[in-house]
Amino acid sequence: MRLVLSDFAQFTSCDFSAGDFQFVSFAGTDLNNCTFKGSELTNVNFSGAIISDVIFNDNDLLNSRFIEAKVSRTKFINCNLKHTYFVKCLQDEVVFKSSNPDNAIFEMEGIS
Repeated sequence: MRLVLSDFAQFTSCDFSAGDFQFVSFAGTDLNNCTFKGSELTNVNFSGAIISDVIFNDNDLLNSRFIEAKVSRTKFINCNLKHTYFVKCLQDEVVFKSSNPDNAIFEMEGIS
């Protein structure tokens, strides 16, 4: 098992498609206008991240965490969200299409 930390980094207009990010930590990271397509995202930590205008397309997010993250204008398309934690997650204009949000753990709050 490998552990890669990207905590508190800033990524803008990045294409993370087809990447293997299992067990990576993006805690506190600013992700803006990025794409994750066909990426392996199991057990990824997005806690405290600021995520805006991001597309998650055809990804496995099993056991990933968006705890206390701020997620806006973001799409989850054809994603496995089983046991994905969206706890104390601020959300605005988040779209779940052809995904399984009913298998995720939610405690989302609207951004005012």
